[in-house]
Amino acid sequence: MRFVGLALSAALVGSPAVPEEPSQRPAEGRSDAASAYTIERVRAVVEDHVQRAVRDSDGIYRLADDQAGKTLDLEFIQVSLVSAGNLWSVHDPDRRVYARAYFACTRFHLVGAPEGKEYDVDMLVEPRDGTLVVTEVLLHKEKQLVDGKWIWQAGKASPVAGAVKKR
Repeated sequence: MRFVGLALSAALVGSPAVPEEPSQRPAEGRSDAASAYTIERVRAVVEDHVQRAVRDSDGIYRLADDQAGKTLDLEFIQVSLVSAGNLWSVHDPDRRVYARAYFACTRFHLVGAPEGKEYDVDMLVEPRDGTLVVTEVLLHKEKQLVDGKWIWQAGKASPVAGAVKKR
């Protein structure tokens, strides 16, 4: 997993998808309509998606964990990373996403769990009818307590059923 993290970081370092000043440079170095979307805008769309879901669920972001066969009640922590959608292939190498898509890694805490029990939830963001919308949610990984330390456990990646309306 460290290799994937390093590869992801290396891919982002030289990428125009991670501008030095997100409010001043486009999220991707293109001249088409998508260039109007900044990293800051993508982050705001994801945060708005989470806020709407929380409002509709009594303050909790509910996510179906199909692998565990249960629904997770989560509290939003932060958007950790926003990037070009072509890096979505880290999760699904056989699938190509819309060329003008973006994704955001978000962090959530499991309600009622000890401090440190977190989930990494990835959200695919795509242009639709002149605006950006979250189109897919992927439960990427979770922290497990191992020898007294919270460690990210890989292999959790699974689409979240019903979390977001599909295209």
